[in-house]
Amino acid sequence: MAASDFGLRRIAAAIARRLRAALGIPARTRPRRGEDVAASALADWRRYAEELERALAVPRPVSVTGPGIRYDIRLPAGDAPGEDGRPVAGFALDAGAAKGPLVTVIIPVYNDVDMTMACLRSLSEHSPAEVRVEYVVVDDASTTDVIGRFACVDGVTLLRNGVNLGFLRTCNRAALLSEADYLVFLNNDTLVREGWLDALVRVAEQDPRVGVVGSKLIFPDGTLQEAGGLIWRDASGWNYGRGSRADDPSYSYVRDADYCSGAALLVRRSLFEQLGGFDVRYAPAYFEDSDLCFAARQAGFRVVYQPLSVVVHLEGGTGGTDTGAGVKHHQVLNLPKFRQKWFDVLETQHFVHDAALAPRAARRLQGSRTLVMIDNYVPEPDHDSGSNKNFQIIRLLRELGWHVIFMPDNYHASQPYTTNLQQLGVEVLYHIDGGPPPSTRLRDALAIADLVWTGRPDIFSKYRPELERFPDLPIIYDTHDLHYVRLARELELRGDEATATDRLEQAETKRLELEIARHVDVTLAITDIEKRILESEGIDNARLFPNIHLARPRTRTFEQTDGIIFIGGYRHSPNVDAAEWLLEAIMPSVWDDFPSLTVTLLGSNPPDRVWNLARDRRVHVTGFIHDVGPYFEAARVFVAPLRYGAGLKGKVGQSLEYGLPLVTTSIGAEGFDFVDGKDALIADLPEAFAAAVKRLYSDRVLWSRMSGAGTAKLAPFLPERAKERLAEITAEAVRRRRSRRSELLRA
Repeated sequence: MAASDFGLRRIAAAIARRLRAALGIPARTRPRRGEDVAASALADWRRYAEELERALAVPRPVSVTGPGIRYDIRLPAGDAPGEDGRPVAGFALDAGAAKGPLVTVIIPVYNDVDMTMACLRSLSEHSPAEVRVEYVVVDDASTTDVIGRFACVDGVTLLRNGVNLGFLRTCNRAALLSEADYLVFLNNDTLVREGWLDALVRVAEQDPRVGVVGSKLIFPDGTLQEAGGLIWRDASGWNYGRGSRADDPSYSYVRDADYCSGAALLVRRSLFEQLGGFDVRYAPAYFEDSDLCFAARQAGFRVVYQPLSVVVHLEGGTGGTDTGAGVKHHQVLNLPKFRQKWFDVLETQHFVHDAALAPRAARRLQGSRTLVMIDNYVPEPDHDSGSNKNFQIIRLLRELGWHVIFMPDNYHASQPYTTNLQQLGVEVLYHIDGGPPPSTRLRDALAIADLVWTGRPDIFSKYRPELERFPDLPIIYDTHDLHYVRLARELELRGDEATATDRLEQAETKRLELEIARHVDVTLAITDIEKRILESEGIDNARLFPNIHLARPRTRTFEQTDGIIFIGGYRHSPNVDAAEWLLEAIMPSVWDDFPSLTVTLLGSNPPDRVWNLARDRRVHVTGFIHDVGPYFEAARVFVAPLRYGAGLKGKVGQSLEYGLPLVTTSIGAEGFDFVDGKDALIADLPEAFAAAVKRLYSDRVLWSRMSGAGTAKLAPFLPERAKERLAEITAEAVRRRRSRRSELLRA
């Protein structure tokens, strides 16, 4: 044990002996000669803390009051105040903490009272909405009357060191007294922003593998100070993003980091104890936070940067900025200690010190591979089926270890959808005032990518020149549905109304889609039917990848339901046609038998043609609704009267998710392998469709049987199967591109 550790141990032992004598606690047996008494300084502290806790179990409360303050300071019987008239042993306990805090926020202080008061004021103004918290201010034997200055603050637990221990040991000591699940170490030269603590805790609560979470640190002028830190191979540190815009998308997603600054750092208390606290070799300060993060990762935990936790850091407010003098000099002294301890990790896993490598170094822990996805806009899964599919694909790619960079063609950060993706660890590219154009951001992303995922003929055509700058990049093309097949069916339905221009458009779309399919490495078809269509056109890289659906247990019986529902995004013309056909050609016959039966048309962006259908009081048009679950639970029959279209219909899969029996057309049933009368009722003519609706609405036995059968049809569309397909498809795309490049080089 180092001499300084031994000194701390003697102080703790003296306090323990004093308490034992005062309260009659039996003395410990002295260790035998040769016993390892220096095994762990932290273990010694824990033992003495337990003695302190037992001693304080029979306290004599002493109330200290002042303007706006009440501290309940628990002292052992017979204990006397220190020389300044205030108690030396024990600590203050706010009444709220007795409820069992989830988080202990530890704020070490040495003399800087005004700075600390500003920090506490910011904490008061931005109290957490979801988290039970206790705030602990530790006076590290200041030379001024720090505790007396806090007479205007309520709800703070005060600790006072009898001697100056330094930042590191002060944090370790305070952590020993916490019973919370999480510790948050917060510099007193910080000002927190709204939601800072809720955001930190949320990351850890959502993933038990997360052991350490750090905040986004900004300067008082709002520019970025650090978005998680990098450690180079030579052990030097790098404040990632320093001096950049704090709202830049490069620094706005949850990211695994080499380390996060101890200025605002959450740690699982159990992990902190497992690791022995901050390593005292770095006392009094500097590199202890980096070391803790490395140790946590070595123990199997993640170290995560959370951009929604924003903290203003008055850099140098506590330790100064001169690395040649004072406490800050230990930043220089401790670097070789850190390098020696983590030499093997640094040499094998970290990048050489090169600013040009910072983008790759910052993402090295985010995923073993990087995928760039390009589509119309940020997925809005509660708006349309295509968005839901993309969102589920992204979520599964993250689970498979991919870092995903999403490029929306509209270059817009639609909310809350962009933030939702960023909280999954997805990097989203979008416009900020004064920021680079989309072409620059996309090019930078492609430069570090291993794979590209795109879709839709217009999107692929627009970005094709940029993609061709990177000939080694494999490309997966998701058709979503074959547009030319959908257009051909619409032309057939319109008959003589279709113009020559319409037919030319359909032919050009077919030419373009087939040409794209031949160019890319893997082409995704959403149904077996469309896969066979592609294969009949000579496309040999077509692979099946349908929609992804989640099974939801049904909670209502036949008798507890009523009404008919339809859902669709009305920017998609087949959905407008379906709604009109339903109300104009089908429902009059149904209403002959069930005159009060209601029809609800769910979905976003209904045009006037759809709103006008609600002139009948039995028809309800809702517009966009975030959560449509209650509608699916309450309805008795789902209808999908689609007369044209292509691909797999997300609305049909959605009805299966909720176990809601449905009536649809052959177009709507495509790709689901339905047996008519068992899994769904299928009809293409208005009279037959109306008869099916009436039958399903009134037959409890049929309804119950189809509800169960429909849920069973979800198996091919569940996330587990989609995840297997994703692993196979991404591997094949990489393999095929490698093979094609080899053939070109040989030629």
